[in-house]
Amino acid sequence: MYNLVSKINFIMNNKILLCILGFVILYLSFYKNALGGANKSFFNEFQLDSEALVLANAFKDKEGIEHKFSNLGSITMKGTTDRIKQEYLFVAKNKREVIDIPVIKNLNSSTMDNDNSIFVDKSHINEIKYAIGYQIVIGDESRYVKDIIMQDKLVKISYFGEQLPQTDNSKISLNYESFGKQYIDTWEYTSQYGLQGKMTSFLFNKLDFSIKTIQKINVIVLSFVILCLTYLFKLIFSKNLAVCFFISVVFSPLVVSFAKNLYWIEFSWFLPSIFSWILYIKKGKAVKFVLYFGIYLSCCFKCLSGYEYFSSVLLFAVSPFLYSCLSAKSKKQFIENLVVIIKICLIGTCGFLSAVMMHAYLRTGGNIFDGLSIIWHNDVLRRTYGGNINNFIDPDLAPSFKATPFEVLRTYFNSWDTSVIRLPILKNISFITLISLCLFAITIEYARGEKEESRHNLSLIITFLIPAISWYILGKSHSYIHRPMNFVLWYMGGVGVILHIIYKEIIIHIKYEKVIKEKLM
Repeated sequence: MYNLVSKINFIMNNKILLCILGFVILYLSFYKNALGGANKSFFNEFQLDSEALVLANAFKDKEGIEHKFSNLGSITMKGTTDRIKQEYLFVAKNKREVIDIPVIKNLNSSTMDNDNSIFVDKSHINEIKYAIGYQIVIGDESRYVKDIIMQDKLVKISYFGEQLPQTDNSKISLNYESFGKQYIDTWEYTSQYGLQGKMTSFLFNKLDFSIKTIQKINVIVLSFVILCLTYLFKLIFSKNLAVCFFISVVFSPLVVSFAKNLYWIEFSWFLPSIFSWILYIKKGKAVKFVLYFGIYLSCCFKCLSGYEYFSSVLLFAVSPFLYSCLSAKSKKQFIENLVVIIKICLIGTCGFLSAVMMHAYLRTGGNIFDGLSIIWHNDVLRRTYGGNINNFIDPDLAPSFKATPFEVLRTYFNSWDTSVIRLPILKNISFITLISLCLFAITIEYARGEKEESRHNLSLIITFLIPAISWYILGKSHSYIHRPMNFVLWYMGGVGVILHIIYKEIIIHIKYEKVIKEKLM
């Protein structure tokens, strides 16, 4: 036991080893869900539809399929509906030539419709599942595959064109050299510029990386960013808060499930904070200029990869300065931090506007003013306020337009679909209970006469809940519709701070009880 404690202390006191250990924990948690931060099926199925928008773009570029107004979208074979399945199969790198698979003939037509289709034994599913859109060959005849579906012990391969001739000894081969572009339906997702689509396409097509490799790169960058933020939490606030933030991220069902998704590229949410938090602790004009420029670039990058959550991203970036404003002991200190907040918000807004201009140019093929008008009416109003259901095709949007900000906020406080923290001791405790315990702890501190400490903790909780609340209010319609995923915003420091305050009060209580017992003995 002594040796184990000694080893733990050695690691804790060795910064390099601690960073390596932290990075490994983050990577394994984000890429493989190794610590069980999320339910297994939730982790494996989370937001596949959004990531498929990125994969489709990469495949379009591979096959030379035109997309004029967006770098995201979809591609499916005509007459089929399973877009997500097809787009993941399209970008598989392990397509191999398949020859001489026996065809099963003379099926009972009353139970199976074999018009424009052939059947093979299900044992061949792994050989042929990537064939959708490519050529199937029998003898000298070929057709383009429409869909591949499992039916009991058989695999049904449907195809376009006339029925292929079959004999008792028919065998099929697959040709991956030719894709049936004439049989596809495509759609462009024009609600953002889609920089993540361009990046994925470059890595997939130019550097020949597989999608799994690109996901690993995505997770590596996210792990590094979270590790940097954890260290900055320690420098700016405290070691305990840094540990609680780390735990809140690693055991968050939502942060973990978002982590490797190539549409969301989660690291982009935290990137501006790296620059602004370093700005909080670094002085010097040259350094400040570099950091301010980094804030601009990272905000522009975030918005080119999606406008979702931008208010939360920006307010999380200014959180050390906001905390200093709330806990300032002098007017001068308050004004100095407020000025920096304004500067960061203005620079971040410039990054946002730069992304909007590029998006507007792409969306209309060169007419920025028309593009801005379309973005305002089709995207901004739809996600925030003022949307008119008569201007949109989807009737499901109507409730989001009618919902009030109070309804949305109540939902995000009370109606979680997952655990807040998936640790055995915490996974059954609701978010509203955690906040209540946190506020109770602050009240107890104040009642004990620890007014400075209670003000410090109240400033912390306000600072780190505001980023999430900002999007729930400003992006009211978006938050109403995307309820299962937008809970992730609470993890921008909010959950970590709640855990930190509760933990501190419990430790203080334990120490107090220990002192009382010692006095009584």
